[in-house]
Amino acid sequence: MRSCATVWHRELICSPIARLAHAKHRAVGPTGTRPCCPVGQPESKRMVATKAITPLQVAIGGAGLVAAIAWVDAMLKSRKPELTYTSTKFNDTVLSCCPTIQSTYKCTPFLTNGHAETILVAKLRKPPGVDYRREVILAKDGGAVAVDWEHFDDQGKDLPADAPILILFPGLTGGSCDAYVQHAVLQARHAGIRAAVFNSRGTANSPVTTPQFYSASFTDDTQEVVAHVRKRYPNSTLFAAGWSLGANILVNYLGEQGSDTPIEAAVSMCNPFNLTISNRHINEGFNKIYNRNLAASLKRIFAKHELVWKGVDGPARPDLVPKCNTIREFDEAITIHSFGWPNVDAYYAGSSSAKHIPNVAIPLLCIQAANDPISPAEAIPYQAIAANSNCVLAVTPSGGHLGWASGPGAPFNHPWTDVAVVEWLSAVHAEIMKRKNSAQSKDENDSDGSSGGSSGGSESLTEKHIAVNAAMQQRVTVTADSKISNGATGMNCSAAAHVRRPGAATMPLVQQQQQQGKQHSSSSVESILRMEQLGWGRSQPQLQQQQHNKPADQQPVVRD
Repeated sequence: MRSCATVWHRELICSPIARLAHAKHRAVGPTGTRPCCPVGQPESKRMVATKAITPLQVAIGGAGLVAAIAWVDAMLKSRKPELTYTSTKFNDTVLSCCPTIQSTYKCTPFLTNGHAETILVAKLRKPPGVDYRREVILAKDGGAVAVDWEHFDDQGKDLPADAPILILFPGLTGGSCDAYVQHAVLQARHAGIRAAVFNSRGTANSPVTTPQFYSASFTDDTQEVVAHVRKRYPNSTLFAAGWSLGANILVNYLGEQGSDTPIEAAVSMCNPFNLTISNRHINEGFNKIYNRNLAASLKRIFAKHELVWKGVDGPARPDLVPKCNTIREFDEAITIHSFGWPNVDAYYAGSSSAKHIPNVAIPLLCIQAANDPISPAEAIPYQAIAANSNCVLAVTPSGGHLGWASGPGAPFNHPWTDVAVVEWLSAVHAEIMKRKNSAQSKDENDSDGSSGGSSGGSESLTEKHIAVNAAMQQRVTVTADSKISNGATGMNCSAAAHVRRPGAATMPLVQQQQQQGKQHSSSSVESILRMEQLGWGRSQPQLQQQQHNKPADQQPVVRD
């Protein structure tokens, strides 16, 4: 039988604990009171020193365990979006061309919690970089809104004049410089769709010329923007998409206009729908952090334009704005007075877009996240959407608010909704063109002796739409190669889209109206002159001289 000293000597190189034990054994001695190997004990039961675990090994093991748990959690929560819609030939045909909505929504590990996805994605997803040119549109009440179009130094990269147009409605304090908006602009362009970002009054550094911002139910600016885009591109199919409060405003507009809107299809994302429920939800628990953050953003926008409210008589309380810590407090101080609501509760009840769902008369896709902390699932009008055959609802198992970190490159790349929206709009556009071509063919068959030139023009237009549809059907993912570098010619988002002050030179951009040969209406010129009267851009003599020298087929555009 080997001695204890032999066993300990073999283990010394393996463990610091063994060294300590061996030193203690030698201090006591083989005949001491604490021998490590009592006489008669079998060798198999002798005390053998074990290898110590370092803190680094513990950390690595713990991290691996947490990662495994997060991966399993993401796999268990991944499932297909819950769809609610009326089964019609149109809906079934369109959805059959939308693999993203029909496939499993794959959750990202560590981002299955609504709060984690909302906050982390907002920090991790960076703007891809888009150059814009800006149009400032004067409203009938004297206010102003800004529409930002993607700008190209090389006009050869621009889309055809009759390409479909997607009007984007950002969230409460969002604008064209936000990451989720810029990703949507790029995805639309790669699908053959021209995007226009509608910045509400004061957002994205758009000018504020009257003591009035915007509200959840104010759709006058939306009507003017849609009419302006329609007049600018009369041969294009108009689409619209909105996020959060922008989605609420868009759905309100669609419900008010019914079939009279020139928009032919729309998408609503993370819509609060019922503002009473959503406001109550955002004041509970951890959700209060979003309430304070959004209120702080509203205060920053107001601070840039607070002089507009100076000396204005009325019930509005601009002096209370610096003390507002919630959205409700800001609405009590400013919003309800600007739009004539008796109190905040009446404003929230009357501005909820859920009540306008039954009146929507065009195809509408609503995308919500089941764990959205700002637009809760309990506010979704399931029954109203199911009862309207024009509406389709898709509820993803995860997504947070404006997160939707799923798919290649998540959470740094574009949101999952971008591909889903492009697929759905492409399918809708294809069905719309089928109907238009069918109606056009019927009219041609009914008419006797139609001229050959007229028939040739119709055929040319149809070929263009077919080419656009072919481009739209491609599912494109934004990569680093498709990132647009910021140039000196277009408006740079990193430059904060600053509004020119009185006396600053403004270079109006021109947009060639291809194949239209129409002169810009005098109303747009009058709007620019009105803008100058308010102190923006060039002097009137300069502007009039410039209009006199312009070719008839160019349109003046105000750029700040």
